[in-house]
Amino acid sequence: MQINNAELEAVNKRFNEELKQQIEGSLSKEHNYKLGNPGNILQSAGIPNFPIELRATRLNDKSMQINHPFDLSEIKNLPQATQNPLAVFISATRIGSYVIMTEIEHEEKNYVVALQAKKQIGSIEINDIRSIHYRNSNAHIANWIDEELLKYVDKKRMSEWFTKQRYNSAEVRKLFGRAAKVIQNFENPKLLEENFLKNNDMNATLLKEAAIDTQLNWESKNEVVSNMRQGLIPANHSNEITYSERVLSELKQIKFAGENISGKTKIETSNDVAFLFRNLESAASENAFVVLHKENGDFNVLYLAT
Repeated sequence: MQINNAELEAVNKRFNEELKQQIEGSLSKEHNYKLGNPGNILQSAGIPNFPIELRATRLNDKSMQINHPFDLSEIKNLPQATQNPLAVFISATRIGSYVIMTEIEHEEKNYVVALQAKKQIGSIEINDIRSIHYRNSNAHIANWIDEELLKYVDKKRMSEWFTKQRYNSAEVRKLFGRAAKVIQNFENPKLLEENFLKNNDMNATLLKEAAIDTQLNWESKNEVVSNMRQGLIPANHSNEITYSERVLSELKQIKFAGENISGKTKIETSNDVAFLFRNLESAASENAFVVLHKENGDFNVLYLAT
């Protein structure tokens, strides 16, 4: 499940506390930082929904590299900076990896997080942070944009970033000019929240169904909506007959959880599901189900637990 704002705040707080322990030397060398699952922005850029992790030993090694050493205190609030990037790129050198440009800076040079997506660790998969460092030259970032590696960009913040850049040659100035134009015309992928309903006709249609409205507005509904018609008997496709079918045939209704239910014994639409679940709410024990709605309109109901 993707991380939400409250979870991100907690993850960020925990990261800062553990980072302080590492700086003080009290954090286990075997420790793994947990940065939460990718949020809307990272997932829209193509990063799969697996936990983001960073080994403490790797962070320590990266901070002492000769070409870009840094103080560990500089990467405070790394989870928030990672989940709210200036830009996200696909890696030019490693298939299945991404580079996340953060707003954290070292002497006006931005830190980037190099992430290997969907790395297998034993029986689980994670998004593994393989490197974190600042770029020695921001021209590297402009190059990535010019090379069409961009997957997501915060246009407002990146436009401000371009205004702060300094050029040491006409060639670099032209590079930044091209990159700025790419940013201006770049069309970001739709975020997951926007995709769910606005760009999905099937889901939009489902929301119009009265049964779905019952589920969304549970507390304010006095009556349960169902498409079941009184006395309707399902077609018998075999010589077998269930007890429920016999009761429905003879009595035209069946008592369930204290209420009379009439209608089909087969779930065919979301209205049927809503009707069933509403009755389950009044039962002595609670039952957990998952309803899978397929693109072709079919439903599968999976029982989880009681």
